[in-house]
Amino acid sequence: MVHRQARSGLLVAAAFAIGAALAAVLPHQTGAWLPLHLFLVGTVLSSISAVAPMLAVAWSAAPPPSDAIVRLQRVLLLLGTLGVAFGREFDRGVLLIALSGTAVACSLGLLAVLLARIRRHAVVARFNPAIDGYLLAVAFGLVGSGLGVALGGGASGGGIRAAHLTANLLGLVGLVIAATLPYMTATQIRSKMARRATPAALRATTAAMASAVAVAVVSLTLGQTLLATTGYLLYAAGILATVALCPIPRMRQLRWAGPRLVLLGTGVLWWAGGVVAIATSTVSGPGASTRLVSALVIGGYGQILAGSVAYLAPVLRGGGHARLGQGFQITRSPVVVLAANVAAFGALFGSPLTVAAGIGVWLADSALRATRLMTSSRNARQQQ
Repeated sequence: MVHRQARSGLLVAAAFAIGAALAAVLPHQTGAWLPLHLFLVGTVLSSISAVAPMLAVAWSAAPPPSDAIVRLQRVLLLLGTLGVAFGREFDRGVLLIALSGTAVACSLGLLAVLLARIRRHAVVARFNPAIDGYLLAVAFGLVGSGLGVALGGGASGGGIRAAHLTANLLGLVGLVIAATLPYMTATQIRSKMARRATPAALRATTAAMASAVAVAVVSLTLGQTLLATTGYLLYAAGILATVALCPIPRMRQLRWAGPRLVLLGTGVLWWAGGVVAIATSTVSGPGASTRLVSALVIGGYGQILAGSVAYLAPVLRGGGHARLGQGFQITRSPVVVLAANVAAFGALFGSPLTVAAGIGVWLADSALRATRLMTSSRNARQQQ
């Protein structure tokens, strides 16, 4: 049941990814905002809504959430994401943006309820630190949504805009990644969790990163750029601490995981490097440049998401060990690693053509592999 819920959510995320790519190359009124909004809120948040409950259920042996609540949460997120995009792009007024932003916030609230219920009914407690991190992340998402509604209602100031971006980019998305990374790395390389990744260490690292985001958000809102810079740098240190809690792969495991693990690793490098770059730019004033944010999103979050989905897609397809191994072979893609990094460097150096080429190859290769994965699954069912 939870796998079916995750599959439908990831299909919505894929549709938003295509929409974000089209928005990046087609002419429109809101510049880089539209593709970033569609990718972060549409693709990434839809992926989080699909995968976080699935992982929480699988790794804590809890009962899955009901279809009705999951469906309501997804519909609110879908309508809210599209409503904000439509309202800003076509300048349809404050009311539509406010209602749509509220819908996104309500979807986050429902996601928190789902995760809290899963945690309460968990049979195995080892995944509880990750669920706690997800709940912290959702709290920052609610803050970011509130700031976004305020901006849509006419609130001005680079500090508020930067705080809105930070709460969503580093608080909501970043904390979900940080809470999942030690578990996902162990799963990717077929290893046990590192001994140093105790529940106390996992919670302490996530809490430190959350505190750093809070410092940055409050400081940006108050116009205290030096303190905000400190928050960003502490957050970057938290990323390194999270990596230190991940198991160290051996050569055999590296060969098996291949490009999937490379996507995770290079994604984390872009994530940490992007945060440091934003910290440096904040010294001279609030608000990171579009180039830095785009590079972090494409090179960091895009690659981490791609590496995770490349592992999860064969699992969600189902089947025995043979079909699972076949699926893992299909999703091994060095082409995606190269294309993603080309696109990220293009964003960093302000080359839209390079970004478009990299994302185009990335999407084409992903679509081809997804088609192979679904086709082989359909053929296997027909032969049974």
